[in-house]
Amino acid sequence: GRAPMASDGQLPSEWQQQWSAEHQRPYYHNPSKQESVWETPTDGDPIKLLPNIEELKASVKAASPARAPPAASTVFIWVLLPVMLVLAGLYCLHLYVATYHPEVLAVPAKKTRDRSQKRRGKEGMPKTKQRWKMSQDGKGGRSANS
Repeated sequence: GRAPMASDGQLPSEWQQQWSAEHQRPYYHNPSKQESVWETPTDGDPIKLLPNIEELKASVKAASPARAPPAASTVFIWVLLPVMLVLAGLYCLHLYVATYHPEVLAVPAKKTRDRSQKRRGKEGMPKTKQRWKMSQDGKGGRSANS
């Protein structure tokens, strides 16, 4: 079965460390409360169990230096790169369509109106249109009032 193991000094006095042969790991038993747990029990505040907490904090800071933020050029490249790839892909697609399927890109010619009828004149109308109306004095020139 279960054989009691030596206490490591950090356990509260009522707890005993024991070995689980079934799970192949230690567990902790409190005979006064008839309670067993897998995690190491503490005597209330776990910080009291670490008398050198400031040393531990300092060693953690020294072991993992703070990373500097990325340079602006790096951010610019990572933002610009996907945009440039999309534009290059669209340009290649345009070249492919222009080469192998030009009818897709062909813009239909704008329909022009036949203005020859207007130039020729209609039946009963003079062939040339007067550029402006005759003035009141009958001289045909443009006056300030017309």
